[in-house]
Amino acid sequence: MKVILFGSTGMVGKSVLRQCLLDPDVESVLSIGRRPSGVSHPKLRDLVRADMFDFNVNAGELNGYDACFFCLGVSSVRMSEAEYTHLTYDLTMGWAHALARVNPAMRFLDTIGQKVGPLSMVDRFGTPFSAALHVSERYRLIDGATARDLQLKHESTYFGAGKSSPPNNPYGRGDIDLDATKPGLQVEITVDDPAVFTTPWSGLMTYRHVQGEWPEAVCAENTYGSGTSSVSTSPSSTCIFSSCLVPEADQSDF
Repeated sequence: MKVILFGSTGMVGKSVLRQCLLDPDVESVLSIGRRPSGVSHPKLRDLVRADMFDFNVNAGELNGYDACFFCLGVSSVRMSEAEYTHLTYDLTMGWAHALARVNPAMRFLDTIGQKVGPLSMVDRFGTPFSAALHVSERYRLIDGATARDLQLKHESTYFGAGKSSPPNNPYGRGDIDLDATKPGLQVEITVDDPAVFTTPWSGLMTYRHVQGEWPEAVCAENTYGSGTSSVSTSPSSTCIFSSCLVPEADQSDF
């Protein structure tokens, strides 16, 4: 796999670069930024861009890459909405479109860092994290037959032999496309935080194609399912999130 990396000098980008250089499946890394990565490695090449909003790059420089990690970002503190949008959304989408034109099959991953604070948590259950938190995500395409077999195994385990998952998919997503000739997407996430967890832990998710559109259904501000008024909080409720209320302030801070 050949990888393009933006933001290799930042907190998240440095970790991504390190993992890419250590991973034997990563053949080469192209680091794009306003300054060199500062790392010397046989698999690494730097492409310095004085103006990151200049998306007119020679196609030969970007052609043949399989994935892109976009690890650039800024804090919104003391920024207007227009400035923040320009430096985050406009910059990200500009490069995403530029890369897609050259590498239509490329996987584009946009990442952000998290600041540790008194109430910082990694999930809706209140699990804390420290500055040592390291989360790695690995995406790979698998053949459709393998994805189908994993789906059937999952359904047999959680719904009983011969039974399938509920037919009505949530959030308006379409039914699974049963065509096993279409590849599946497998995502493996590993979480390591020695200050919080006694051992690293991992999760594996396999996706198959769905019929129709797959709209974006959850956003960072959506607290549905987190014990808010949209979920029953009665003692008889079977919702596992009903006791995990999201903190709400009685008055605004500003």
